[in-house]
Amino acid sequence: MNTKKGQEEMVGFVVIVILVTVIGIVFIAIYARQTPTPYASRDASNFIHSALLQATTCEEVVEHTDNLKELIDACYLKKQCLNGKPACEVLTSTLKGLFEAGFNIDPEGKFKGYEISITSGSTTPALIMPQLKEGLTTSTIAESKVQFPSKSNAENLNVIIRVYS
Repeated sequence: MNTKKGQEEMVGFVVIVILVTVIGIVFIAIYARQTPTPYASRDASNFIHSALLQATTCEEVVEHTDNLKELIDACYLKKQCLNGKPACEVLTSTLKGLFEAGFNIDPEGKFKGYEISITSGSTTPALIMPQLKEGLTTSTIAESKVQFPSKSNAENLNVIIRVYS
């Protein structure tokens, strides 16, 4: 009779261990599926504000485009540079160059990836150009947003960068 009682206790113990393990796995799965919450970053904010003042290689037919902010406006208005390239194409290559120079994107490094979105409008934002992404975009998010008025339109233009670390 003693052996039956010992076997019953062992079975009960195994059931409890299995139950605790299953509950633990469920909690881990729920936690792993949560998307990271963006946080305001001084580094990302400083980068975006200084990038908007960066000189560009695009000169418009009508007027000179002095900085990235004006190039974004020219892209929004679908203008071309004097060299015949669309302003959006020059904007894309300029932004990629700035991110390559400003952040060392490496899966093993401090910065794993980035996203850049440029939109127009406040209530229902519309993408001005395709979103730029590079690297891993699934980790902690440092985010910064800047909004400024278009020169020739009443709409606001929005620049949003997310840096993943």
